[in-house]
Amino acid sequence: MTQTLEIRPDNPHRKAGRPRANGVKASTATRHDILNAAAALFVARGFAGTSTQAIAAAAGLRQPTLFHYFKTKDAILDALFMLALAEPLAIFKRIEALPGAAPARLYAAIHADTLSLSNTANNVKAVFLLPELGHPRFAQARAARERLIETFARLIAEGIASGDFRPGDPARLARLVMSLDEAPVALAAGEAPAQARMVADFALSALLIAPERLGAIRDEALALMSE
Repeated sequence: MTQTLEIRPDNPHRKAGRPRANGVKASTATRHDILNAAAALFVARGFAGTSTQAIAAAAGLRQPTLFHYFKTKDAILDALFMLALAEPLAIFKRIEALPGAAPARLYAAIHADTLSLSNTANNVKAVFLLPELGHPRFAQARAARERLIETFARLIAEGIASGDFRPGDPARLARLVMSLDEAPVALAAGEAPAQARMVADFALSALLIAPERLGAIRDEALALMSE
């Protein structure tokens, strides 16, 4: 069963706008309704197999109303990519600037990224698996995702240099960590924190020369995240 991506409107107070297909006035949340519908359809049918007419119908809109918010189907997918990336980018920037050893900051980044994705339905994670992400027309979203991977790589390189992590290629290891974060795993309500800890524990255990230090690193990371 396809889950619905919970994209909440910036302004919860709905105001009249263009009419929906059922005659009800569209609201300021219509953009988010379109993204919700599109995410579910892209995952279920693929990007190429989803028409703007189908997205409009799933959102309860007429097609001209959809084009009022998004000129093209590409613009909808690009908005989904950037929406999903906005929070992790802000979190990574803050975590990388924090004091502390690389293992604790890497744990915090992995935990935060996994938690951010786990707190949404699976559609947003599965959207990142769409092959269209590699197309030149989505270069902005791909570059933003690469910035997340580069943060992982810098922290891994720092940990290798300090003797905390096993030797390896930081860039390749960073991509492996990102693949763990983005794995589309269905969760029951309230399971996101446990999954975030599991992914971060697994990644750090694999990287650490002394895995028995994991508990202390986890505690340090969680303290950093609470600052």
